[in-house]
Amino acid sequence: MNRMKGISLVELLTTLSVATIFFSVAMPTLSSIVHRSTLQSSTGQLINGIALTRQLAIQRGQAITMVNLDGAWNNGWNIFNDGNGNGLQDEDEPSIRTHPPLDRGVQVVANRPVSQYIRYLPDGRAHLHSGGFQAGTIWICHEKTDISAVRLTLNFGGRLRQSTSDCPN
Repeated sequence: MNRMKGISLVELLTTLSVATIFFSVAMPTLSSIVHRSTLQSSTGQLINGIALTRQLAIQRGQAITMVNLDGAWNNGWNIFNDGNGNGLQDEDEPSIRTHPPLDRGVQVVANRPVSQYIRYLPDGRAHLHSGGFQAGTIWICHEKTDISAVRLTLNFGGRLRQSTSDCPN
């Protein structure tokens, strides 16, 4: 007796139906994991940039400035030795490190004292170009509003504190 082996159309359609249901349930969870990972990665990059700026100011004994590119932190940033303290990168002040834009979907919102730059002096404290101490808050948000934002708070001593928050409107 010669029997053919294989699957029937009903078995194939049943398997495809079960797989479709499984993937429709799993996909929102997977995309949420990807968005959270993107937010964490961008947060880490920004924290590392700020930490490097502070470390270089202390090591070199000079004012080091981290300035955002094109007016927004999510567009990237540039770290340079601000020799004359004017807050602008002059031709005789080469870049120490430039960071590319953050991942798509990530929005960085900062209050006024830290909206354009963060400047560290050799004592490790953040100071405005006017001479006053620099303290402020930066929120790293994702365009998906169901994901909690990360809030970075720069204190008087130049240190960062990280917490979760809602993104400011």
